[in-house]
Amino acid sequence: MVSRTRVHVFGGGGTATHLIRRLASASFELSVGLVSDSDADWREARSVGAVVVAQVAFRPATAEERQAAQALVAKAHALVLAPFAVGLGNLANLELCEEFVNRGTPLYVLLGLPIEKRDYTGGPATSLYRRLLSASRAQARTSQALVDQLRRDFPDRDPAFPSASEPGPEGFPAGPRA
Repeated sequence: MVSRTRVHVFGGGGTATHLIRRLASASFELSVGLVSDSDADWREARSVGAVVVAQVAFRPATAEERQAAQALVAKAHALVLAPFAVGLGNLANLELCEEFVNRGTPLYVLLGLPIEKRDYTGGPATSLYRRLLSASRAQARTSQALVDQLRRDFPDRDPAFPSASEPGPEGFPAGPRA
């Protein structure tokens, strides 16, 4: 039996919806969160059978929510960071991400709008995001390119799902835009 690579996705505001769908289609075992239970990423994650840790929108995570997310992140072989807007309510996602990157869990970043346009914390999110970006194993502009990179780095997942093979920007395979 082929083992499944566990990937934890940090998203929100619908920024990870296409990525979640592609990761699930590529046979990765998924967890997602912290994310609001009214969010499009939450709905997509639930629809593909991912384990999700939800929080109330626009307020900081409770200790219990953060602990539940931490337990999921601890089981992940890789982390994926989507380009979500960051406020005080979801800053914990970047903090959790950094905690596990510092422990050696590889990080893959889906690029989007510059962090300065998505930072509603007054600066802490920008600083944290920049550290994460510099520590990331890979960055991509499309969800397909990111999934293809994960597939190359973690070949233990189900090989039945084909990957794009044409070279793309920065050495990533080309694929449809997310």
